[in-house]
Amino acid sequence: MIPGVVSPPPLGLTLHGDVVGATSGAEISLTQPTPGVVEQFTTAGGSRVTVKIVAGYAPEPAYSQSVVTFLDSLLHGAELDGLTVFVVLPEEMRATCGGPAAACYFTERDTMYIVGEASYGGFPTSYVVAHEYGHRLADARRNTPFGGGALAWGTKRWASVERVCPGFFQRKYVPGSQGRDYLRNPGEAFAEAYAWLNFGPQLVAWEFIGSLRPNAAAYTAIERDVLEPWAPTKFELEGRLTRRGARKTYPLQTQNDGLLKVQMTGGGDLAVGLLDARGRLVAASAKPRTSRERFNFLVCGTRKAKLIVEATGASGDYRLQVSQP
Repeated sequence: MIPGVVSPPPLGLTLHGDVVGATSGAEISLTQPTPGVVEQFTTAGGSRVTVKIVAGYAPEPAYSQSVVTFLDSLLHGAELDGLTVFVVLPEEMRATCGGPAAACYFTERDTMYIVGEASYGGFPTSYVVAHEYGHRLADARRNTPFGGGALAWGTKRWASVERVCPGFFQRKYVPGSQGRDYLRNPGEAFAEAYAWLNFGPQLVAWEFIGSLRPNAAAYTAIERDVLEPWAPTKFELEGRLTRRGARKTYPLQTQNDGLLKVQMTGGGDLAVGLLDARGRLVAASAKPRTSRERFNFLVCGTRKAKLIVEATGASGDYRLQVSQP
């Protein structure tokens, strides 16, 4: 299978819709071509990758290995294991991906579909492989509690650095969109930023919303999200309030957007809450005057806050259990 070159699409045609099955289960029924070659490989790091090649291509023994070698050269983690790459003919791409996409990734199939050509639709195939692998990566990462997770919002640290949550509430971004708002979809911008991280910005121009064009901080966040998958930070704080009306504050550095969970146990009538950077109470336990208090707060662009514990009645010891995004 010797790669060729395919003419770009007509002017004005936007390539989009490259994540299939992420939001609509009905889309998973799209055409899946019949493979002529199926080969399995194991990388030096132990990841198992399957390459399927549609029967329309002539056999080229070194090609499948080159695909796996290229994938392994991308910045990745354990999510490479279990990936299938299906190489189809250019004329099969629209039916396979369900639209004018240069490549696509099916989440439920763990399968990336590409053409066996050097380029397609004006995009280098190696580049769109990197973009689709960005979706594979995001699909394997958590970005709770946002609907659609990292696949729709981008990975946790990247999305936090890029202020995707505040931008969503400002109606700048449309997470998960595979339609007219595709270029405002932060999940797509993340995949493109990941491709830029691997290739640099010279190969393909940035087409997504300008506010998500990656900078050094965004690249650093992506690298951490790849190599150190995010999980909530959990810790405990203990103290004692000795009189009614007494209070204790603890500064918080909220590096990422997501759900802050606080639970307090202890004796006495104690209340726990959250103060923003201006000292305003923005969250508080729902059941005052008991020894068990808790609240959840959506961190969305906030980077500094304070926990406050106050003796509303009888004083006593307390323990705070904090889960921070």
